Amino acid sequence: MGLISKLVSLVNEKSQIKHTGISEVFTKHGMFQAKMYNHNNQEYLIIMSQNFFETKAPIFYIHTDEHACDSLEEFCGCAYPISVALKMIHKDGGLVLYSSRDHEEIDALLAKIHVKKLSADNKITTSTNLKSALKGYRGEYLTIDFILKDLKISNVQLVSDNPNILFIMQQQKIHILKQVPSISFEYGETKNPTL
Repeated sequence: MGLISKLVSLVNEKSQIKHTGISEVFTKHGMFQAKMYNHNNQEYLIIMSQNFFETKAPIFYIHTDEHACDSLEEFCGCAYPISVALKMIHKDGGLVLYSSRDHEEIDALLAKIHVKKLSADNKITTSTNLKSALKGYRGEYLTIDFILKDLKISNVQLVSDNPNILFIMQQQKIHILKQVPSISFEYGETKNPTL
């Protein structure tokens, strides 16, 4: 293969995002739907409530692997918000987006919440050219932009105060009905999450 062909294939590879179909999964928090995305060697796990596509204003929670813990064990402060977010979306509808450059972190999360895949369909991973109007943005934000379009999100209850996420939603004309900076809790016997 000539140098020009190698460079062209490299550019095409970097501009493509791989994504799976939607699968039903069972977790310790109940039944969900899941989908994976991969762009520039960064993985994105989406866990959605069963009623996600019927929910008028789904909760949208983003969690990255930027934590100081060695793993997603019970005592890890990063794992607890994810568990709480899953309980929230199971009850009220929404999705949790977990991104990581370390494939083992996503595997650890799936093991921690006891994910079992129920549907054997939608195994095929497809590649799509990543087109975005977001000039000068890093790869993870371009992928989040793609995910929002792919899932046809128009209204959200956002759990994030990241200005880049807010800008992406503004560019896509996604209506933010409610916004909080992070997962919060009502501490009592039930430890109910609140948004």
